[in-house]
Amino acid sequence: MKKDFIKNLGNDLLRLEVNTIVKDQLLCSKPRSHRWELYDIASAYRELLISYTVSPIEPKIGESKDSAEMRKEFKNLNAGLESFLEIQHFAEIKRDEFKQELERVHLTELQIDVLNERVMLCERVIRQSQQMIDIFLDLQNDSNDPIESDNDFSVMRLNHLKDLKLNPSQISIIRKANEIGTQRVLLQTVVQVEGDITSYITTRFLHFPEREQKMIKEVHESSIMTSIRMWQYLFQAVSRLAGTVFTGVTGKKVNSSPIDTISKPKRIG
Repeated sequence: MKKDFIKNLGNDLLRLEVNTIVKDQLLCSKPRSHRWELYDIASAYRELLISYTVSPIEPKIGESKDSAEMRKEFKNLNAGLESFLEIQHFAEIKRDEFKQELERVHLTELQIDVLNERVMLCERVIRQSQQMIDIFLDLQNDSNDPIESDNDFSVMRLNHLKDLKLNPSQISIIRKANEIGTQRVLLQTVVQVEGDITSYITTRFLHFPEREQKMIKEVHESSIMTSIRMWQYLFQAVSRLAGTVFTGVTGKKVNSSPIDTISKPKRIG
């Protein structure tokens, strides 16, 4: 069990991803439970997909989040296996609709950007819903008890149920999905363990005023440096743990010397 935990943790550390998102509001509240985190994710996905309207003339996000309208589209408004299967299916339909719209001849540059953004957000919902589905399938393999392996329960019951027993990797997947949600990622930097660093800048970010661009880039660069330092410390901790396990099994020692400090990356833009 300990070796499996270290192996999974080591695999998670092969890639560092730093995202910068601009949000209108911050709740600044701690999640009540993993069950509620899943409910928040499912609710955000449904609201996004319901708000979408398809129009080649003015493809903009609608404002309707009416529960009655949502019930017309979704049979399940909870946050378990069946809920995420339904969300994933609905997102696939919307993605295909937007791709068809992109094939129209007479579209403005703004309309193309909006539709491309919608396709990407639908792809994110599809991908992350699949991750939630995989978590529930794993839980079902571990237990036949629907309370322990699913979360398709009404909101009134969530506070009265024991929280789901998740491993660190599953918790990380849910936390990331909850943090990013349906927000637009403006800047993203990916650092691979081999040393490759890739930065992505969205076209939406390029339309920001110069002052706002500068502020966002500075925040992003600071986040990269903080994340890399934490990444190094985690690598050292995993190396020491792996060395302890390896020594206990083989009697041989593993070198777990501190990792060299990574130099500050060049400024973006």
